[in-house]
Amino acid sequence: MKIKKPGMRNIKTGLGVMICVLIGYLHIIDNTFFAAAACIVCMQTTVKGSLRVGFNRLKGTLVGGIIGFARFKAFDGGGADMPGRYK
Repeated sequence: MKIKKPGMRNIKTGLGVMICVLIGYLHIIDNTFFAAAACIVCMQTTVKGSLRVGFNRLKGTLVGGIIGFARFKAFDGGGADMPGRYK
């Protein structure tokens, strides 16, 4: 049985995850797991593809944050549907 060598995409993904974990180990970021998961999801076969997916992810995060903030402000910091809220 012949074992294939890992491709460049696998090496790039592993290196990216290793950098995310190292940055988390140095306490530069708090959520190492999410950074490593984003690295895996955004890694594409080309640099252009990876940047495109990364920017789309950034735009989606910004839109979600704006919608969440608007909902938070519109309903007085939460609402009756949010458990553990005290007035």
